[in-house]
Amino acid sequence: VGPVVPLVQGELPASELLAEAQQRADAWQADRAAVEPEPVVVAPPPTSRPGEAVIVFGVTSEGQQVHYEVLAQGFVETRRDVHVQVEDVTAGQSVVDLALMAGSADVFLRECYGDYVDPDNPPILDLTPFIDADTGFSTDDYVSWVLAPGQAGRVWGLPVALDARVIYYDKAAFDESGTEYPRADWSWDDLLFYASQVATGDDADGRYGFLSNWLPLEIYLYLESYDIHLVERQDGALVYNFDSDAVKQAVRWWVDLDREHGVMPPAGADTGARDYHLVMDGRVAMWSDPASNRDALWRHGPDRQLGVLPLPRGDRTVASVGSLCLHVSAQAADPGAGWEWIRYLSENLPPGYLAPVRTSQLDSSAFRMQVGEDVAIAYQSAVEADSRPGPSDWPAPYLALLHQALEDIANGSSVDAALAEAQTEADRFSSR
Repeated sequence: VGPVVPLVQGELPASELLAEAQQRADAWQADRAAVEPEPVVVAPPPTSRPGEAVIVFGVTSEGQQVHYEVLAQGFVETRRDVHVQVEDVTAGQSVVDLALMAGSADVFLRECYGDYVDPDNPPILDLTPFIDADTGFSTDDYVSWVLAPGQAGRVWGLPVALDARVIYYDKAAFDESGTEYPRADWSWDDLLFYASQVATGDDADGRYGFLSNWLPLEIYLYLESYDIHLVERQDGALVYNFDSDAVKQAVRWWVDLDREHGVMPPAGADTGARDYHLVMDGRVAMWSDPASNRDALWRHGPDRQLGVLPLPRGDRTVASVGSLCLHVSAQAADPGAGWEWIRYLSENLPPGYLAPVRTSQLDSSAFRMQVGEDVAIAYQSAVEADSRPGPSDWPAPYLALLHQALEDIANGSSVDAALAEAQTEADRFSSR
């Protein structure tokens, strides 16, 4: 929600992460009003008629609500006995979980990962019977890896959209320095080169070459691009590699972006508000963020010409891709009508800068027109990447340990000492 640093869920206390998240949230609340565009005014959706089945469709933002109200009007043209009522069911809620959404809507849109579903008392329906009975529905053109089996072999949600982590760059910063724009097939060394070319110093009017929106995750992806793993399974046991030479070398590469090259703001605690303002004030030439944030003007500042790139590559390409699924609540009054609405949505592009999960849509001119050529290329690269560790693959709570190690380094600890402490903590938690 907003520019809040994603928190790692796990056994490890993470007060520092929560403090940083709070600071980002406070900055977002204070500054959003000044830069957020006026809301789009649309005609209110038609009200239901007597005898119609009503589907309450739950979304998580006003932008999604506007988009899906348009699609709902198209759907009712084909099913005049059904009315779709689109609602932002998360408005005013501090905690949004699966149970809340299933209790607030008949059908809803939510991340595909992170929820345990009790098969004996599920809040959502297994969609397998609907898929098997619908002979006109096919997933043959779905991105192959997005349809991984769910818990207990059931389909608890139908994937409908993808969101990939990308690198944004401010075209004006490159133009001012006479530097060509990076190519989509760039490397981590290229990132350092371009950051060095466009950085102008760290004083009050200076500009940094690069900003990591979430440094522990960036280091993790950097490692994955070289086929190096923080956590791996060997002979049935988990092995933790914080103090390995490869991990030490990778962390030094990132720390040196600040200390040796001066192209990135210093890492450390409570940097959320600082980083937010650096981006908003145009003092960063490149930064990482989800592709779905491309149209959030309050995030990137007004009147900015932004380019979008895939994550840089190492020995192999890497991407971080999340997915959104459509679910039917176990309390839905008409599950069959809910499935027809889901099927209809799967045949249309998702909103904003999300990407579709059907390859026919991903390759379409309509999608490229909706998001722009550079965003479409970044998504294509993410879909085809050699390694795609998503949020469900992140080695929580070990990213929190890496975060703590980075804070220790910022406070004067050596890289070796900080990672040795992270290794000790990882071993201690794994032995529980």
